[in-house]
Amino acid sequence: MSLTRRSLLIILAIALLAIVGQWGPAEFGVLWRYPAALLLIGLTLEGLRLRLNPIQLSLQLPAKMELGRDESIQLTIHNPHQHNIQLMTQSRFAEALYGDESVHVWSLAAIKSKSKTFSIVPAILGETVIAVIHHRSLGYLKLAWWSNVYRPQDKVCTHVQSLQHSDTTPGQLLSGERYTQNLTNSGDSLLALRDYQVGDPLRSIDWKATARRQQTTVRIFAREQELDIMLIIDAGRSSRLQAGTLPRLGHYVNIAARLAQMASLQGDRTGLMSFASHCLNMVPLGNSAQAVRAIRTQLDKLLPQCDDFNPLAAALEAQRLLQRRSLVIFLCELEQHEAARQLASACKLLAPKHQAIVASLIDADITDLEKQTCTDRLDPYRRYAAMEYTRSQRSTALHLQRLGTEVVLGTPQQLDHLVIRCYNTLRDRQRI
Repeated sequence: MSLTRRSLLIILAIALLAIVGQWGPAEFGVLWRYPAALLLIGLTLEGLRLRLNPIQLSLQLPAKMELGRDESIQLTIHNPHQHNIQLMTQSRFAEALYGDESVHVWSLAAIKSKSKTFSIVPAILGETVIAVIHHRSLGYLKLAWWSNVYRPQDKVCTHVQSLQHSDTTPGQLLSGERYTQNLTNSGDSLLALRDYQVGDPLRSIDWKATARRQQTTVRIFAREQELDIMLIIDAGRSSRLQAGTLPRLGHYVNIAARLAQMASLQGDRTGLMSFASHCLNMVPLGNSAQAVRAIRTQLDKLLPQCDDFNPLAAALEAQRLLQRRSLVIFLCELEQHEAARQLASACKLLAPKHQAIVASLIDADITDLEKQTCTDRLDPYRRYAAMEYTRSQRSTALHLQRLGTEVVLGTPQQLDHLVIRCYNTLRDRQRI
């Protein structure tokens, strides 16, 4: 409870009456007691009224949330009283969420409800309680603000991102350039027809044969062109570093989940390995819906470790698992000298047989610091450190490109689309 200006003025008047009674005639000595008693009675009535007939709050949550993607929640407040009320609310979101925690002022008519929509961004995978909502309402006598806390018990689960409809359109694949999908078959000659099985790409369906047989039929070609993709995710301690609203690992798992889904739609087989100093989990190659679900399940459970990422061990494990030429995608950092040296050795190891892609994040804060005007005596040193950081990253990327490795660098907002575009480009040009 906190007193309003009206109550404070009444208390001031009571104090003045008490002073007058202390120094004035004896009959004035008890006058201050009457307004004090009325004030206490008014505060008691306000408190009892709000306790017996509390204001009702409800929070409407999404069925599920996707990591790093804006989600909306709706807060509804119902006024059960016969008079208008004023209300202030402030949300305290869980550590796994980013959202607006400013104070919001509400004005509700008698026996009416009002709703507001808030935007939140999930930053950590897993189940979480959305928020604790602190609210205080003005009593009907306007003597005090009465505080309370609304603690919703419902939990919502955050998953890795999935492809949206617009992500598979031609404009997204080649950044607005004109693009015509290659409609040629994926083999040299037609070998046979068979019944459709779960996981078969839609492009392999023979619609004429399906219409004749009244059963979904797919074409089998003599030489299949399906691609094997192994995703290797850095889950070492550097993946804890923040990059925008998410840690690096959050961006890595989103890219891996969306790329696996797109590859499955193309008919390609995708596998997953998450590494720190050793292999944390592995999903074998597959192109069915079950394989994509298995990858997403492992990504939902992935947590950063306390040891460093070992790309050389990851490359050895990938070379052991992959039986034919494949696309190996590293989602990792390029900044640290030791990590870059091991990554170069891993790419050399894979180069004779496989095509490697290294995707890494560019820290936008460091890029801005590099361009910032110096206004403080320490700013030149900060700017020089940022330039050295950027130079080291570009030098490592250039060295990897000389080894035949495709390097994709981008900000947290760009990297996802850049990796998918690189995959589509290599696939369309049959570079793998």
